[in-house]
Amino acid sequence: MLVSCTKSAVECDCVDTALVVSIPDDRAADVESVTPSGPACTGVTATCSANASSGPCDTYRVAPNATGNCYIAVVFSSGAAMFTSQSAIVEGEACCGGFVASPPSGADIDVPDDTSDSGTNGGDL
Repeated sequence: MLVSCTKSAVECDCVDTALVVSIPDDRAADVESVTPSGPACTGVTATCSANASSGPCDTYRVAPNATGNCYIAVVFSSGAAMFTSQSAIVEGEACCGGFVASPPSGADIDVPDDTSDSGTNGGDL
């Protein structure tokens, strides 16, 4: 007697769980550094995921690696005020898992166009 066994695979439609730091095109060339820190971003680096039409990076991806807070600091070479942001990171649910911003809107970090606004999207560093 032959016994056949099939295993149904669970497929997950998962979105990228990284934080996305968006820099206005007219400020992209002025970015000196984008630095993640905090318990959720220890040892994490920001990587360029898109360039402005003028060439410099204007979108950075930051992938948290633990739960807690992830702080982002954007430093400008012109001496403009540093932009800071804080996102709460929790463990993702269901089959996608990973570490995600809570609330989900905390994953979208928009640096303001106005150089006089240093931001603090959720808290200070």
